[in-house]
Amino acid sequence: MKVIYILCLLSLNNILIAQVPKEKYQFSKDINAAIEKDTLAWKYQLGATEYATSGYYHEALTTWDKNGGGFKKLTVEDSLFIKNLIPKTQKSTL
Repeated sequence: MKVIYILCLLSLNNILIAQVPKEKYQFSKDINAAIEKDTLAWKYQLGATEYATSGYYHEALTTWDKNGGGFKKLTVEDSLFIKNLIPKTQKSTL
């Protein structure tokens, strides 16, 4: 009896899981519209994921970085400081 009960549960599980999957591919204009409509703080990261799964890799990279705030531009002083650094070898403690 237990075996029949388990087989019924497994077949019911297969019926519930074997649904028609949602279409994953989205056009870039649809993804862009969803990003503009979204109000979440991480909307750019969600949009970048959608771009990547649809094959728009360049748009995915540029969209992912939109919420990051950017990087500080190097000044001449920073550049000279980096240029004048002298590398040192690391002493092993092993």
